[in-house]
Amino acid sequence: MRRLSPTAKTFAAIFSVILSTPAFATATLTCDIKDAAVAFNLQGAVGSLSTLGGVQGRLDLKGGKDWPRFGFDLDSESVIQQWIDGADLRLRINGPQEHSMLIDLVILTRQKGDFGFPGAYKLKITDEGKSRTRNGKVNCVLG
Repeated sequence: MRRLSPTAKTFAAIFSVILSTPAFATATLTCDIKDAAVAFNLQGAVGSLSTLGGVQGRLDLKGGKDWPRFGFDLDSESVIQQWIDGADLRLRINGPQEHSMLIDLVILTRQKGDFGFPGAYKLKITDEGKSRTRNGKVNCVLG
C-alpha cells in the first residue's frame, strides 16, 4: 500500500473542506408596473436568506386629474419591508424622505409557475394633508 505525501494529504484536506461548504446562490428579482398612472421598475438580488439587496429602479407618477407628476430613483433604502416566503412575495417601498409628499407603494404577489409572481399594487400618496390611492396590477419575476 502506498502512502500519501504531506502535500497530497494537504490537498485532500482542502478539497474535502471545499466540497463540504454549502453553495450560496442568488437570484434576480424584477418587478414592473405599466399603467395609465404609474410606471415602476425594480431590480435587485435575492440571496440565500431571501434578503433583497442591490436594488435599482424607478417609480414615476405620470400625473393627471388630482394626481401629481413626480418620479424618483430606487435604491435598497427605498425598500422598507420585504417578505419572500414560499409562494408569497411582498414589498413595501417609500418615496424619498426629503420630499414633502409621502409615497407608500405596497406590492402583494403570489407565485404562479416556476418564476412568475403576478399580483397587485396599492399606491398611496399624501400631500398637504390630502391622500390619494391607486390600485393596479404588478408583475414580478424571481429567477
